[in-house]
Amino acid sequence: MSTLQIGAHMSIAGGLHRAFTHSMAVNATALQIFTRNQRQWKIPPLGPEDVEQFKAAWATWGNYPVAAHDSYLINLANPEPDKADRAMQGFASELGRIETLGIPWLVTHPGSHLGQGVESGIRRYVANLDQAIEASGTSMAVVLLETTAGQGTNLGGCFEELAAMIRASRYPERLGVCLDTCHVFAAGYDLRTKAGVAAMLEAFE
Repeated sequence: MSTLQIGAHMSIAGGLHRAFTHSMAVNATALQIFTRNQRQWKIPPLGPEDVEQFKAAWATWGNYPVAAHDSYLINLANPEPDKADRAMQGFASELGRIETLGIPWLVTHPGSHLGQGVESGIRRYVANLDQAIEASGTSMAVVLLETTAGQGTNLGGCFEELAAMIRASRYPERLGVCLDTCHVFAAGYDLRTKAGVAAMLEAFE
């Protein structure tokens, strides 16, 4: 888009469509939501009325961009097979939900290797991500790998790790990056000056 879009992550309490009411109240022109409770594994089905209300409210708000964020419980780099499989199934469901709602982007943290090493973590992450894309049955939804602060065993604290994930995936056309400036700064990229921001963007490219 040629104009700057400014918005926030809004609550869906009372129904997914309520997020647009909150956005209109502050004149936001961009929106991020969770499509369900992000701290529970249970994923309620989307009913026809939920989808209809959401799309009607979006149309009332305007032709502004909407992204969703996946559950914080999902770790596609988990070295334990059962937990990784649960995460894969959960992520596949999230992709299905956003495509049903017409949301083009799903923002996600790239996961944690939990002590198994970065290279091993990236391999597991990409394998499970690709499997989730296939299992979702979706064709349009784009996954945005969010930059992280890189604390602990979390992946995605440097741009090179995100690039490695995109290169290794069988679906690079379904992947993009969400550049979180707070996380980037915490990861060590200096954003305090124009020169620092320029250097960060050059490294990002």
